[in-house]
Amino acid sequence: MDKKKDVQKKKNIFLYSWLESEAGRGSNEICSAVVHFLKSVKTHCKQKGYNQLHLYCDSCPGQNKNSTTMGLLLRYVTSGACPFKRVLVTFPIVGHSYLPADRVFGRIEKVLRKPSEILLPAGYHAILRAHRTLNLYGTDWSVYNHKAVADPTLCTAGIGVRECRRWLFRRGSSKVQTSDTFAGPWDDWYLLADGISLAARKPLFVPATTHVSATKKPDVLKLLQLVRGSPEEKGIYDTILLRTMSKKVKDDLVLARPTQHVKPTQKPARKKRNAANPATTAPPQPTQKPAHKTRNAANPATTAPPHPAQKPACRKRQADTPAHTAHPKT
Repeated sequence: MDKKKDVQKKKNIFLYSWLESEAGRGSNEICSAVVHFLKSVKTHCKQKGYNQLHLYCDSCPGQNKNSTTMGLLLRYVTSGACPFKRVLVTFPIVGHSYLPADRVFGRIEKVLRKPSEILLPAGYHAILRAHRTLNLYGTDWSVYNHKAVADPTLCTAGIGVRECRRWLFRRGSSKVQTSDTFAGPWDDWYLLADGISLAARKPLFVPATTHVSATKKPDVLKLLQLVRGSPEEKGIYDTILLRTMSKKVKDDLVLARPTQHVKPTQKPARKKRNAANPATTAPPQPTQKPAHKTRNAANPATTAPPHPAQKPACRKRQADTPAHTAHPKT
């Protein structure tokens, strides 16, 4: 690539900023920022005649490498708003993912390491604007629930999303191609059922929701006691810390690590057993006898009629032996 074309300028680098009291750090926030970026560069890409879009991101499952991002790009290439013929997503190997964007972060951190006192978000915004084009949450862009659009419509079972190194989308096609290597063959996947179109599904607006945890709030309050700020400046933090994140807030990062947020009524041991053995049937009824259940599990072909309360085991036996047509009377 010509070095003149690889020069990083303020007009061709975009930064997105939001507070922890406004939004989280999940797939909805990342996808919403990507959508805003694609819309802002659409006219420029058409004028230049670009026909391929290359996206590089790390393999964080809660933000980038998930079905939400896959559904967003699939909806983008089939909506008619995509000016590119191909959209290629690459996930570099861990430890070898130094990207051009990291050079921008390095220059910003170099300024932040200098002795300075920044009390308000506006101080950070001034530094970010000095380096690149800054988009602020609530002013330039908003968060939309892309996850609610992708989850009920996509079927990613069998793809092995975590093992993928590349995704390939083609304009006007509902087919997604994946590869576990950077130069190997492609696997074709059709993630949508017949008659379902993602282009007609629009994500809903997500209002600002605080993600400041209750455990983090006391630490911030202690730091504010050491800050010599005006009452107006401290009042901003009082407003930010007025509310903390509720346990009912389902952020993408929480969904990516369900074992860290287990409800009291849930049994982690049972969830772990089902995860290790996907073929495990539904939990037995309270009226089932453990000895009866163990015998049927060890000998699925037993001809003894099941107990009337053991209907799930009966259905499992018929599924295992499709040729069995007789239905036991209960």
